[in-house]
Amino acid sequence: LPIIALHVMNAPEPSPYSQKQLQQLASCVSSRRMTLYVKADCPYCAKQKDMFGPAIEHLKVVECASFDDPNCPGVHVFPFWVKLPR
Repeated sequence: LPIIALHVMNAPEPSPYSQKQLQQLASCVSSRRMTLYVKADCPYCAKQKDMFGPAIEHLKVVECASFDDPNCPGVHVFPFWVKLPR
């Protein structure tokens, strides 16, 4: 299971990209079976979700309660991106 972790410390605010560009990026990420794992109290997760703006609706986002959450296998940092196998 290939795992990719993207840890964004300083997300640009506001996004320099148009909503159309963000929707295209979200669609591209989604078509590649990427899942974003986040935690409610994680400020970096909030920044990463905010970067996408309304386009976040095109992504699969899983809210994790903790690192031990059974819905979040293999997650060891937040935010955490995983590419699922085909």
